[in-house]
Amino acid sequence: MNGIENIVEKAAEGIRHGPAFLMHIILDHVVDQKFLTVEAIENELDAVEEAMLEDVSTFKPANLIRLRRDLLGLRKSLFHEREILVKICRKDCPFISEPAIFHYRTSTTISKNSLN
Repeated sequence: MNGIENIVEKAAEGIRHGPAFLMHIILDHVVDQKFLTVEAIENELDAVEEAMLEDVSTFKPANLIRLRRDLLGLRKSLFHEREILVKICRKDCPFISEPAIFHYRTSTTISKNSLN
């Protein structure tokens, strides 16, 4: 949650519309951080793959197992976040106003497209 205070300060105008918009701003930041995590794991996976192809004798299966666990953990957390967004977009959450739902639908569309 590093930098949430800065994100909130920068988005002061959106926050004036209520807590649903604040939650969207925070959720948007969390999603952005997850994309950075995915990129970092991809880069690390590429490095492990290169090391394996260059010299099989130095390849450490433990590195691959750790990356797999990281990916599974990330996938699990993304699944739960997506379920929350779907509930919000179906209007199953009385705390989210109708105008705010539009922003959550945009987040849901982005997360669906990026996971495929």
